[in-house]
Amino acid sequence: MMFVVYGKSLKREQARIKAPLNTTPESRFEKQSGAYPISPVYSCEARALEFVELSKKYPDVRCQYIARLEIAYNRNGEEKINKKTGQPKTKYKKFRAVGDKQ
Repeated sequence: MMFVVYGKSLKREQARIKAPLNTTPESRFEKQSGAYPISPVYSCEARALEFVELSKKYPDVRCQYIARLEIAYNRNGEEKINKKTGQPKTKYKKFRAVGDKQ
């Protein structure tokens, strides 16, 4: 299994929203949707949780959830296959909520 932490970065939100510098981090992080990967890929959940704990020291990073890499299925419950490689398609899906606001 592979894990990655999704959340928001103050620097990236600043560039995306073009908010003035005098706004607070809380105002930029109000919306809980639109999270993106903010960590490298980890092979175990414990490492992802360690990243979350370390990121709590930095107010400009907010972790929202940990996602786990899973095989993608179609509506009939069959594995989706990548046409180029012939391998099953994979997708990160929400695994565990973390952070202050859930």
